[in-house]
Amino acid sequence: MTRVAGIRFALAVAGVTVSCLEPSPAAGTGPPAALEKTQWRPISLAGRNLEDPGRAFLRFEAGGSLHANDGCNAVGGTWKAEANGLSIRLGPSTLMACPPPIDEHAQAFREALGATQRFAREGNRLSLVGRDGATLAVFAPTEPERLAATAWRVHSLINDRHSISGVPEAPTLRIEFGADGSVSGDAGCNTFRGSYTVSGDALSLSPLRTTRKACPEPVMALEAQLLAALGRVATFRLGHHELDLFDPDGARVASLSFEAPAAPGAWSRPSRLRLIASI
Repeated sequence: MTRVAGIRFALAVAGVTVSCLEPSPAAGTGPPAALEKTQWRPISLAGRNLEDPGRAFLRFEAGGSLHANDGCNAVGGTWKAEANGLSIRLGPSTLMACPPPIDEHAQAFREALGATQRFAREGNRLSLVGRDGATLAVFAPTEPERLAATAWRVHSLINDRHSISGVPEAPTLRIEFGADGSVSGDAGCNTFRGSYTVSGDALSLSPLRTTRKACPEPVMALEAQLLAALGRVATFRLGHHELDLFDPDGARVASLSFEAPAAPGAWSRPSRLRLIASI
């Protein structure tokens, strides 16, 4: 089965009607510099429009590194562009299991990236084109978002620059940034509170106060990793339904998925338990 056929099959399994692939845009519509430091969300795969791409996105970093989310898992990789030629090599990813049809949709997203041979950027649209000249995917820029008054679920913690740890569905790790400058959340066993300030892409978290509850060792280890990561945060990057946190050296320490606008008083557990300094 060809890569394009694989994409069409995956979309069919996901319950999406697949139409004929779009003709590719004309060549000569975007130098490599047009991709650097840009982030995109898929709006079409294999000629079929996507009403809701979920948290899927694609970001081209300067220097040839790539960050993406296929709708189920976060993934790293590399990219290289010459003239209109484009090659994408996917690397390490988280290993979360997602139910159908999300898993089939995620596979189709990866197949499209892996089959890309060239690209075309026309206005606010980015098209990825395959070997046979058919358009595999079309992307639109991610909308800017603000950090205040948002709630997020942690889906991966990065131990170092080369190790990505997927966070299990249970316990659920959540972080909420209040409109009043407060930060709170659930670290898996205990809840935490503190404050935050934002200046440009700089993010500063105060020492966090946590409840003092004992849980099984795997849960406590995960909680310790999250709190340590939050203690190193220096900058952040917002994408389409995605938040990445970075340390002072620019290394990513955590990736989170947007859940909902923050609700006042959402985290009530700390008020019922004694708070202690954690980090």
